[in-house]
Amino acid sequence: MDNPYRYRNKADFKVDKNGNIGYFKRGGSNDLIPIDRCIIQRESTDEIINDFKKYFKENGNEGIKDIIVRTTKSGETMVIVVTQTEGTGLFVWNQIKGTGLNIVSVYQNINPKNNSTVLGYKI
Repeated sequence: MDNPYRYRNKADFKVDKNGNIGYFKRGGSNDLIPIDRCIIQRESTDEIINDFKKYFKENGNEGIKDIIVRTTKSGETMVIVVTQTEGTGLFVWNQIKGTGLNIVSVYQNINPKNNSTVLGYKI
């Protein structure tokens, strides 16, 4: 691989109760490693994650468990926000609208379980 950076088109970021965004440590741990950027994803993903982090710092994380970002080769972006409750949809939309990023779809997935399963039963 000539350039081992910015080649992935999908990432699943974990969100802890303090609003930190990142990945779990290896080995089945629930310890979150916070990140500021993801060097294997497009830069637009970094912007989305940082927008969420800013909002979380001021307002809390509204029960968000995961943020999944998928970007096409043409730069169109889909954001899936996995929440514990149904009342978070408006929050999700208000957070990412007007960012100037090419976000073409936003989904809220509801997973009320407190386990490692990412997607829940309801969209």
